[in-house]
Amino acid sequence: MFTIRKDLFQEKLSTASRFSLSKISSIPSLQGGMLKISKNKLEIITTNLNEFFYTKIGIETDKENEVVVDIKKIVDFLSFLSSDKINIHTDDKKLVIENGKTKASFNLISTADFPSLPKIDGKESKLDKNFIKEKLPLVLFAAAKDEARPILTGVNFLTKEGQRQVVATDGFRLSLISEKKKDLFPSIIISASVLTEALRLVGENEEIKILFSDEKKIIKLTIGDADIYSRTIEGDFPPFEKVVPTDYKTRAVLNKEEFLRNIKMASVFARDHSNIVVFDIKKDGFYISPKTKDEKETVIYQEGEVEGDQQKIAFNYKFVLDFLTNIKGEMVVFEMGQPNDPGVFKGKDQKDFFHIIMPIRTEEDSS
Repeated sequence: MFTIRKDLFQEKLSTASRFSLSKISSIPSLQGGMLKISKNKLEIITTNLNEFFYTKIGIETDKENEVVVDIKKIVDFLSFLSSDKINIHTDDKKLVIENGKTKASFNLISTADFPSLPKIDGKESKLDKNFIKEKLPLVLFAAAKDEARPILTGVNFLTKEGQRQVVATDGFRLSLISEKKKDLFPSIIISASVLTEALRLVGENEEIKILFSDEKKIIKLTIGDADIYSRTIEGDFPPFEKVVPTDYKTRAVLNKEEFLRNIKMASVFARDHSNIVVFDIKKDGFYISPKTKDEKETVIYQEGEVEGDQQKIAFNYKFVLDFLTNIKGEMVVFEMGQPNDPGVFKGKDQKDFFHIIMPIRTEEDSS
């Protein structure tokens, strides 16, 4: 038997459960998690065969054991306990959790088919806390959620002309970070969902250590006392350079919070009309309208610093909201060439990042 903090155990199991199979599998153990109990630590391992998760908690016990249990059920049970500490013991058939006179038994699952953690060797690189907290979220939201094209569900890390470039796209929008770095690592494509999980685990002063095996095409992300193993995504990332605008004919500098509020206001009406909003950029400012039969019925005006040609362009408002929700700073910049060219969005004070969104062709564009 050993004693453990309930909230810590629950937190670790909850994270680990996101890496177990959610669907019924021919291998029952994959729907659970492995608990390795030794004299000074409890190790937790889960896998969905594409990724592995590992973490540990310090304990004191005189018995060692290795069991596989339904950790999601344990998390559900623990959520109803108010105690600070719980007692845990195992036998050949059960894992038992005790809280005073309350106790629960969880059936064990065979450990025979539970896979071992990958063993990888390679050069270690690091993502510092500033990149993780400030820049990584700016590319993660642009990756595809639909796995129809797996390559688009990843974040592409590559080296170009002495710079590290980090890019993600779902085919309709694209985020790109370019920064000078001394510790450049090989070009790889990492699952955006894996990086999102890693981001959740990062504390205030932590970094992400990355170990990459080119031979096995596997990476290991270490965040504090947790490890995430994942296969890299194989394939050719789209040649994104071809869609990146190099010049603009119209430019507007806008207050971000006001822009965000105005897009949300326009979305009230745009939701009924294919989620399209129209930017009408004039010398005196920025006009936003939902794409309806009569755009003049609802017009939202925003002051801004405007230069260049007067033009119109249309976007899916959800994509604009995603950018504005993730970007930091007081002011944002919007740039465009022709109405059918991608629109460029960026923070006014951010020189190493930009986001582009493909416009939506309207009847006016076609005429």
